[in-house]
Amino acid sequence: MFALVLTAELTGVTNLRPDDTQDNPFWYMFKVQCTSCRETHENYVGVNRFETNEMSGSRGEANFVWRCKNCKRESSATIKAAPAAYEQGEPPKPQKVFEFDCRGLEFTEFKAEGEWLADGIDSGTKFTGIELIDGEWFDYDEKTGEEVSVKELSSATHHMAAVTANSPAITFLTVAAHLLRDAAPETSAHLLSQRAELLYSHDMAPSDLERQHVCAACGHIMIPGQETQLKLETLRATRRKTRSSKTTKPGSARERSKDWTCGFCARVTRIPLSAPEPITRHKASKAKMQKTAGNVEAQKPATANASSKKRAKNRKAGLQALLSGQQRQSNSLSLADFMMK
Repeated sequence: MFALVLTAELTGVTNLRPDDTQDNPFWYMFKVQCTSCRETHENYVGVNRFETNEMSGSRGEANFVWRCKNCKRESSATIKAAPAAYEQGEPPKPQKVFEFDCRGLEFTEFKAEGEWLADGIDSGTKFTGIELIDGEWFDYDEKTGEEVSVKELSSATHHMAAVTANSPAITFLTVAAHLLRDAAPETSAHLLSQRAELLYSHDMAPSDLERQHVCAACGHIMIPGQETQLKLETLRATRRKTRSSKTTKPGSARERSKDWTCGFCARVTRIPLSAPEPITRHKASKAKMQKTAGNVEAQKPATANASSKKRAKNRKAGLQALLSGQQRQSNSLSLADFMMK
């Protein structure tokens, strides 16, 4: 599996892509090399993703079927999906446009013939009929009143299965760049730039740890104190509107980040830091508060004054019960009363 990777400097436009539809197919022009005898065809050949050709021996179909003039071996290639748009970035980064499955051949060189499309970044203007045969294009955006352009277009083909995060090529570039940092810093930066391009072409973006270690613009290895500055920044979040009023209130959340300033190109690499979780306080309901207050009153210990009053009340109740019992005994008749009469 191979991939076509483009790099271009876009100004005022983005989403650069071939004008490739079924009604108007785009012909991708390549130079072909046979993987059997390593012979390279001297002329460019065109590949159309909507056109299929039969392979000999009833082996199926492919977008491109080619027989080497030197070894007479038949090879084929098939484009896997529609091309992806190249997005504007600063600095320009290699981006994969599409993948193709090659059997017995390799596409070694790409020529940007045909018409391309692009969109205005701020205006959304649709630019059509872009020709990049010379590697550059200039036009004027009437909505913004500014010039737009595509410059320094370059291309490369990469073997998709040959590169992983721990592949020998990536390991070699990493180790060699670190060994040459002090003796040849420019060479070290170039090697790490090639490493970054190789990773980007295979959809492997660098992690935050790698971004704060190597400058994404020039490839310089950044070490704080050695022409590299590190600052911890705390920025207040943007203002937000509340529903109850139309006025804006400043947000209480703060954004924290580590800012690395490259000592070679002065590019600032910002690494965001995760903010601490906000403290939440839950308000208790009125019923729950009243119930809690009642339980507290019930559990409140009795004072000495209340205890003495309670004992006096109990004594009074006991005396009243004793007197009422004596009265009942004095009013009752006994057998002696009847005998006297």
